[in-house]
Amino acid sequence: MCETAGEASDRAALEMEYKALRDEILVRIDLRQKLLATTLILAGAFLGFLANNPEYQSASLIYPPLAAFIAVAWTQDDYGIRDA
Repeated sequence: MCETAGEASDRAALEMEYKALRDEILVRIDLRQKLLATTLILAGAFLGFLANNPEYQSASLIYPPLAAFIAVAWTQDDYGIRDA
């Protein structure tokens, strides 16, 4: 059960790669949570604005493309996590 210097070096390299990938995944998860918070804040702002100003009902058409963009960003982060 004695490790050679080459095996120890390989193990250390694998541990460093694992830590780097794990850190990248944690950053992507944090970004995803920030995107979710942004989406909820924007939805609340639009709904609050439209509830107080019914003459601006056409402004509600701005939110769906914005939400779609945020969903695409979320999906991109999800693919990045999966690839890692």
